[in-house]
Amino acid sequence: MAITTTEISKVSLGNRKMIIGKSVISGGTDTGDVEVSIKNIESFTPTINNANDLAVSTNETFPLKDTAVTVITEGNDRTIYWTAIGY
Repeated sequence: MAITTTEISKVSLGNRKMIIGKSVISGGTDTGDVEVSIKNIESFTPTINNANDLAVSTNETFPLKDTAVTVITEGNDRTIYWTAIGY
């Protein structure tokens, strides 16, 4: 299992940050941890890459006092885009 994450954009929202990113899940798996550069994640919204992909969800309760969010896809080797908000 391997997850490669790239931050696309980071915006300050007062004392909070909004990060938009892309994560590629590979290695024949459908679950993994997406590392986010904020320590207290208040929301995390994953989105599928295109209409041919299946659903993606998280396995977390928010707010999350961690930098890793576990994501679950309905299929192996997927690319997801996500938005995280926190501080």
